Amino acid sequence: MAEMRKRTSMSVPEMGRILGLGKTESYWLIKKNYFKTILVGNTMRVMIDSFEEWYANQFKYQKVDGTPSRRGTEENYIFNGGAWTAPWAERSDCLRTGCQRAF
Repeated sequence: MAEMRKRTSMSVPEMGRILGLGKTESYWLIKKNYFKTILVGNTMRVMIDSFEEWYANQFKYQKVDGTPSRRGTEENYIFNGGAWTAPWAERSDCLRTGCQRAF
């Protein structure tokens, strides 16, 4: 009996369809080295584990199927002084204003 193998990569057009992107923006993400890619013959493939790790740690792009990124989930926000804020937003505010908080 043949053993089922788990997919480890996907094509760039497939990655674009997952995110609802066109060809240009899909390859722009590749050029930015946001995730690992390999060449199989003349075809560029996106490594699925690298893509999922990137997706979980970003907030700009959303999957067409509605799967939220980890940053977009409520559990990643903290209650601070009467308002819900994202920890990464606080860090960027400190970088901009020069506050001395330790994160």
